[in-house]
Amino acid sequence: MWWWSPAAERERTARGGHTVATKVEILHGGAWAYTLKATGGEVSTTSRSSVRASVDCALVDPTGALGRGDVGDLLNADECEIAPYRGVEHGPLGQRVKEYAPLGVFGLTGHELDDTPDGLTIRLTGQDRALIYQGQMLNALTIPRGTPIEIAVQMLLSTRNPGLTVLSMRTGFTCGPLLYPSTTNVWDAARELAASVGGTLFHDRTGQCVFAMAGPQSDDPVASYSESAGQLTAVKKKVDTDTIFNVVIAESPDGRIRAVASDLDPTSRTYAKGRYGSRPAPTLVNQHFHSVDQAMQAAVARLDYELGRTETYSFAGPPDAGQYVEEVVTLYRPRLGLFHRGLVVDELDMPLQVGDGDGAPMSVRCRSSRLARSGRNYPVEELSA
Repeated sequence: MWWWSPAAERERTARGGHTVATKVEILHGGAWAYTLKATGGEVSTTSRSSVRASVDCALVDPTGALGRGDVGDLLNADECEIAPYRGVEHGPLGQRVKEYAPLGVFGLTGHELDDTPDGLTIRLTGQDRALIYQGQMLNALTIPRGTPIEIAVQMLLSTRNPGLTVLSMRTGFTCGPLLYPSTTNVWDAARELAASVGGTLFHDRTGQCVFAMAGPQSDDPVASYSESAGQLTAVKKKVDTDTIFNVVIAESPDGRIRAVASDLDPTSRTYAKGRYGSRPAPTLVNQHFHSVDQAMQAAVARLDYELGRTETYSFAGPPDAGQYVEEVVTLYRPRLGLFHRGLVVDELDMPLQVGDGDGAPMSVRCRSSRLARSGRNYPVEELSA
């Protein structure tokens, strides 16, 4: 959980007297080295992308230190990371307090310096710390039989980043024996292991590596957006009423482990043994299914998301630095049939530009969801590797 409180921040915003503030810190060895002022750009986050977040930002050097010959040191892509923040400055004059929410920690993938009579302008691009693991190992890795999957994931990642700590769930399942040749792409292999138990692997806004169950990371809505409160400037709705799958098959590549989850409710419109018939979703195939129970867990989780029509919503509004992907929000837009509808944030573009008001709007795309018979919304997950 974040020290930043979105609810408290929205209260400050409603009261007025605040000024939007952004900054980008340069980190060396994970520790602060320098601070730049952000003048534009954004942090883009996609929950199910291999590398969850990226940054592209325009900056200025408020002290001019980067113009004195140390640019090569501070912005050396082999040594530095960049950490953007968005927040507010508030309080009475003379006692102004700045509060910031982290937007991620990024490895530097490129930088551009433009030195003109008006000053030095800097543009940086980066990807989150998953970038560290996008490559092969120095040596082959053997994982013994009976190794908990969460330990196997850490073993894989540690081949590229010794001493790594992972904030991990306990899966209750084991794997092995496994032999990974040195040519293995570490991040892809670790994500495949995570997917075998319906899990996901990512780096959060503080740069921490996390292994958790796929799906919403908040049980209750963390924010509510409504037109009347000025929080929605635009909303787009897309509905897909194509085939609804009512059977999910999960199996190992050799077919020796196989589990089938079906809609077996006789009162359901999509009852698998009724007029609707059996309509299987694309088979979930994962080499790490080691028991029928494990495969069934993945199949049942997927089936929950398949029983209903698909709806997708996107919206734009004033930036909320406390918002993040994989969190539940509610939307209130009655003319689109949204009455405090709970949805899961799938993609988020958070601007770093500030200016009049809060500057550029944030852009949010909520996860495609299945609207079930009960009216509940289920996000559509990619549970296969």
